[in-house]
Amino acid sequence: MADKVDVGTVLYGMAASFFEGGLRLALWAIRESQKKIEKVEARTEIRVIEEILADSAVTLSDERRRGFEKRRRDLQEAASR
Repeated sequence: MADKVDVGTVLYGMAASFFEGGLRLALWAIRESQKKIEKVEARTEIRVIEEILADSAVTLSDERRRGFEKRRRDLQEAASR
């Protein structure tokens, strides 16, 4: 004779599985949104750095200028991913 299955247990298992899938989807969406936000932030910082370099051509020391240019390159690389 076949074992009886408790309908409540089956429904609970299905709901838990559905909930877990929903959470995984939500976490994926959050990670993708975070990546997009980071790219926008990087592009904004790149623009700010470019403005600093353009406006302060005479007042920046060579060391600071190199630091800004390196940061800009790093951000451009990160934003292109």
